[in-house]
Amino acid sequence: MEAHGVTTQHLPRLLAIDDSPLIHRLLKAKLKAERLEIHCTTSGEQGLQAARVLSPDLILLDINLPDMDGIAALQQL
Repeated sequence: MEAHGVTTQHLPRLLAIDDSPLIHRLLKAKLKAERLEIHCTTSGEQGLQAARVLSPDLILLDINLPDMDGIAALQQL
């Protein structure tokens, strides 16, 4: 994308949908050296909303979520 002669490039977006804050912290710690935007949600519904807004390049999806299972979330994606 170019704005006023300056080229900008968006970082790849990763969306982690997992009900464990520990998993979110581990992902951020392990991937901090990578050039990524990391977004995390703790429920399937939050994850679906975030996916619609962010259009992530990669989604890591837990199968066991408090409000829906990961397969149902995947079907809605």
